[in-house]
Amino acid sequence: MSSAEYQASRAHSVEWMTRAKKSLAVRHTSPVPAGPASFFHRFAHNYGVRHVHTNSFAPIVHIMLIVAGSGMTMQYLGRHRHKKAAQEAAKAAHGDSHHH
Repeated sequence: MSSAEYQASRAHSVEWMTRAKKSLAVRHTSPVPAGPASFFHRFAHNYGVRHVHTNSFAPIVHIMLIVAGSGMTMQYLGRHRHKKAAQEAAKAAHGDSHHH
């Protein structure tokens, strides 16, 4: 490794340490929102503190999980509602042999 490369890599790690220290400072000084109304705000705040400031890629994974999870839930609820609606319709038209 040439001396220039060494200097660059050293500068990079110093910069990284500074960033890490800064994020730790953010973690300790930013007030956590309180109260039930700010529940999601608080969650997002803690989440950001835990993952975003650590420069990990966890948020991407979590967002994917959340999106997939809510997508499945919506699909399930949608299916469930249709099934229920179909049963109601069948009940309403019980004299009609075409609706079974």
